[in-house]
Amino acid sequence: MLCLRTIYKWSSYQASGLGKTIKLWTPYRVYRQLGATITERTHAYREMFLGLLDEKMVHKIRQATYQGMVLGGD
Repeated sequence: MLCLRTIYKWSSYQASGLGKTIKLWTPYRVYRQLGATITERTHAYREMFLGLLDEKMVHKIRQATYQGMVLGGD
């Protein structure tokens, strides 16, 4: 099992989950609904990433990302 908490430099997780100010990032509506304050929102956002993924799913996500494809179904 692998943890989802890997933080990529290009990811919005730095702003959404850690509260880091990033000039090019604008909080989206659903994110703003996670809490009344930045502390509440970042905590709620981080909670979504506490789960674990098995290595097979991580491989599928990486393959889709590398190929510029969407992963999922109907």
